[in-house]
Amino acid sequence: MKSKTITPCVKATPLHKGLIAWALSLVVALLSNICPQSARAEVQFIEEPASCADLYTPVYQWRDSAVEPRAVVLCIHGFASHGTAYRSLARALAANGMLVYALDIRGFGKTYFNGRDRRVSYDTFADHDVSALAHALRSAHPGLKLYVCGESMGASLALRLAAAEPHLVDGLILSAPSVKLKKHLRFVVRCFVGMIFHHGLINVSWQILHFGAADPAVGRQILQDPLTRTRFRASELIEVLRITRQTRELVGTIPARVPILLLQASDDRTVSPRVVKILRQDLRTTDLTVVVSDHRGHVQLEVNHPQADIVRVVSAWLDAHVVGSSEED
Repeated sequence: MKSKTITPCVKATPLHKGLIAWALSLVVALLSNICPQSARAEVQFIEEPASCADLYTPVYQWRDSAVEPRAVVLCIHGFASHGTAYRSLARALAANGMLVYALDIRGFGKTYFNGRDRRVSYDTFADHDVSALAHALRSAHPGLKLYVCGESMGASLALRLAAAEPHLVDGLILSAPSVKLKKHLRFVVRCFVGMIFHHGLINVSWQILHFGAADPAVGRQILQDPLTRTRFRASELIEVLRITRQTRELVGTIPARVPILLLQASDDRTVSPRVVKILRQDLRTTDLTVVVSDHRGHVQLEVNHPQADIVRVVSAWLDAHVVGSSEED
């Protein structure tokens, strides 16, 4: 590491030292009064930002007012989750110059618990709501690139957006995309029991706790989140399987120009690690970065404390791709 030594022009006598200290304290005080916002700037969390006020679903924003925005990141949550589950990752990305947005898909988060939308419909409502938000962000931030980040079913919705409206997407960040699910006999049995004995409602708490993450503490944290939805109708779970198969058929239509970061854990008990091989075969992109981790489980991004190396990977990938404006591509 290089260092630079500054030689003082005046020998610091005790009197000089006192004057220097006083002058420095005066300069610091003046600067803090002149630009107090910059000195105290931090990542801001905004519910229902003005640029998204006309949208149907709840939208959340994270931004650092002291950092010049370099790009926009749209985060799409996974099954049973909600938009603010991205809060830790969003704060880290916002501090690095990203304008980060997330939404509650209909049937999840606030839309479910406030009684506004109690059912899940991916191709009827979720695709529409994600598209509407992407269009709003393009209009609100012209010239900035838009990257779409999703985990699990959220990653599938990101793939579907890039396939349907590729002009909206400058890149994809996909964590455990649900294009190849693992089959669990115990889960099938629990679904059957739920349909027979619990009025058709199926509690997925056990699946979240045991299949959600490698660390049981992370699973408990997800279940303790008041906005995590744990009960679903059998028809809603069948919808997930249908959308999973359909999404796999769409990935080959995403343009080759769209760069993709794929995050996958080797011990994922929800999405088969074979998803890496499948996407390598089916995607046309000329810029695919694959990061396979050990001992991480299914959920890596929508947690209170995402692993530091994963945050670094996402930030570094964005840094490498945020060059120029969206119109230049």
